[in-house]
Amino acid sequence: MYLLKIFFQSEFVNLIKKNPVSIKVPRTSFKSIIEGVGIPHTEIGILIFNNENVNISNIITEDGILLVYPKKSEAIKGEARFILDVHLGTLAKYLRMLGFDTLYKNDYEDREIVDIALRESRVILTRDRGILKRASIKHGYLIRSFCPREQLDEVLTKYQLYEKIRPLTRCLKCNSEIVLVAKEEILERIPPKSRKNFDEFYVCEKCHKIYWKGSHYDRFKKIIEEVSEKNKKY
Repeated sequence: MYLLKIFFQSEFVNLIKKNPVSIKVPRTSFKSIIEGVGIPHTEIGILIFNNENVNISNIITEDGILLVYPKKSEAIKGEARFILDVHLGTLAKYLRMLGFDTLYKNDYEDREIVDIALRESRVILTRDRGILKRASIKHGYLIRSFCPREQLDEVLTKYQLYEKIRPLTRCLKCNSEIVLVAKEEILERIPPKSRKNFDEFYVCEKCHKIYWKGSHYDRFKKIIEEVSEKNKKY
């Protein structure tokens, strides 16, 4: 057994109940050690063991001091594609509202989330550390906040997405794209009051849900404006 003292840096301080952590560990990888304390490997950035950089796959072979730094913000190349766990329904709606391809169901099993993420090259967003500890997962983020609005800022900042926002281009219900449609084509499906007060309508290409800039749009518009203002800082 080896005596190891772990110092978690920066934002990790808020994820660990006790810092530093002093433990005895067997001959094993730094990945196993750090995940055993509670930090998924998808969150780990630089590791420094006894004043030398090490990889998470390296095996500990002596007593020492380990400094653990979180990953920095990482821009997503190409289209941002996410899959969210059952705890993040409102965040899923916010991401779709801003135009991001976001899969979510309130009955996803963990194994299902992992399989879809690997098959479709999606980033897993979750409040469950266990999902992200699976060795096959390469891209995932542990959401810190319990507040959906703050969660949205976390994701946009973490993956540098502010310039990729395309508001109101994706269905909030099923995630498919919505398109502008002539009012006359869906006239019979529009509520009488909305038919009278609005002329611009959108429809989902998959589930055929209709959208217009009513009271719900005013609520979303406030969030979009807040996000756009924050974008000026990045």
